[in-house]
Amino acid sequence: MPMMTRSSEFHKVARTERLKWFSSREEAAIKALSSTRRLADYELGKIIPAPEIAASMALAYKSYLLANCYCEKCPMSKAKKSLKNKKAAH
Repeated sequence: MPMMTRSSEFHKVARTERLKWFSSREEAAIKALSSTRRLADYELGKIIPAPEIAASMALAYKSYLLANCYCEKCPMSKAKKSLKNKKAAH
C-alpha cells in the first residue's frame, strides 16, 4: 500500500464523509469491507487504502467527493495529467 502524506485531503474527506452516514466507525467498517483499525489509519492519514477499498468506502459513504479525492492521488491520474500537459505544449 502506498504511503500517504499528511498534506493529502483523502483522510479529511474520509472522516467527514463517514460521519455523514454512520454513527460509528464499526458500522462504517462493515459497509466499507474494512476493519475499524484500517479506517482509523485512513482517517488519520497514516496510510492510503488500496483502490478496491477506496472504491468500497466511496460506495458505502455514497461519496463522489471521496472517490474523486482518491483519484487525484492515483499515479495513473497524475500520468494522464502529465501526458495531457505535454500534448498541449506541442
